[in-house]
Amino acid sequence: EAGASGILKEDLNCRQIANFIVIALNGAAALYISSRDPLILETTAVQLRAYLNQSRRSGIQE
Repeated sequence: EAGASGILKEDLNCRQIANFIVIALNGAAALYISSRDPLILETTAVQLRAYLNQSRRSGIQE
């Protein structure tokens, strides 16, 4: 949806980005389950948000 609406930079592979997000969240969930450290989930969310913001076209805000 973001790719079709022009929010993301051109030439990005939305399927690869979606796969990366799912993999990152699955990894964070596994680490959280084993450690119960909420910082793992918080850090993952912050880093994913930063990654997605870098994928936005210039001038587009959250």
